[in-house]
Amino acid sequence: MVNISDFSTKAWDYIQTNLASAVIIILVGVIISYLLGRIVRKILKEIELDNITHKTLGLKLKLENRISYLVTYLFYIITVFIALTKLEIGYYVMMSILVIIGVILIVSLLLWIYDFVPDFLFGLIIKNKSNFKKGQDFVFGNIKGKIKKITSTNFVLETSDNDNLYIPNRTIRKNIKNILIKN
Repeated sequence: MVNISDFSTKAWDYIQTNLASAVIIILVGVIISYLLGRIVRKILKEIELDNITHKTLGLKLKLENRISYLVTYLFYIITVFIALTKLEIGYYVMMSILVIIGVILIVSLLLWIYDFVPDFLFGLIIKNKSNFKKGQDFVFGNIKGKIKKITSTNFVLETSDNDNLYIPNRTIRKNIKNILIKN
């Protein structure tokens, strides 16, 4: 016969031990994550990553801060996962997160297909069977310019201000009657 008092005492001790371990793991992990982020930031500042990207790409991306934050938060996530594993629920949480990420990726892929496929198919039709040619004057509503490039997904127009204007093929397809082309 099982003594309920012994069982509840052992269960409570087990919960306290694992909970205390999980809290300690989180505290130590937060400190380590913060320190790793700071170390990465100092290393990146030492090699002057922001200056290198600015000189080579001409962009101010602030990669030093972004990468150090990425490292910090990545280690936060790892710490939380280790603590949840100590509480023996890490597997279930990880599977739930993977399912959510999977659903998000599938929905994103479907939305991309919904957006890309019509543009691509109409782009193929335009390239092979239309009167649109590179260098033609193009007027669409209050948009005026020369066709600079016709890709499989969009038109690139060069306006009178020498700006490039990208018009998705689906917009051309939906409004083809309102487009005026001059040679």
